[in-house]
Amino acid sequence: MGELFEVDPGTIRSTLAELASHGADAADLYFQRRRTTSILYQDGIVSRASSSVERGVGLRCVIGDRTGYAFTEELVPETILEAARTAASIASGSTPVEPQQLRLIESPSYYTIEVPWADVGIDRRLPLVRRAAELARAGDPAIRRVEVRWSDVDEQVMIADLQGRVVTDRRPMTRLWVNVTAERNGERQANSSNISGRRGI
Repeated sequence: MGELFEVDPGTIRSTLAELASHGADAADLYFQRRRTTSILYQDGIVSRASSSVERGVGLRCVIGDRTGYAFTEELVPETILEAARTAASIASGSTPVEPQQLRLIESPSYYTIEVPWADVGIDRRLPLVRRAAELARAGDPAIRRVEVRWSDVDEQVMIADLQGRVVTDRRPMTRLWVNVTAERNGERQANSSNISGRRGI
């Protein structure tokens, strides 16, 4: 529980307790991690490629019609607790609320992928990008320029609330765009199409 975000159950429970230290009708932690890879392929060359990882946690406390919210990208106990104090102070009530014992709620996996995107090298992505460019260029002799954009995202979330429920979800997303520019008899036109899905390589 929480290994992906490098937080242990004790940190989660103490943060929820801090979040509800001034009272709460509801309170929760929303951990999120996104790993993104993108490629831009223009006229036969890779003009840009990047990979990034973003992660953080949002903290929310609700009392009546008031909501306290805070966010931090630093997933260390001291910083998370400080964010909890900020959210709790915005929506302050009176009586502290103790979080229940944490328990992992089994949830269905809607987007099962055989190979995680973190295990897929650029050597497997790039041939797909090149093949899309080749097919687009072969479509008509009038085509002068082909641009292919690739993006894959592996997003993982974990939510914990005052009732002790902890749920996780994984949301992959892959997209391939092809943009073409064609010219014939002095007339130039451009168009594009894309395909996307919550799937793996």
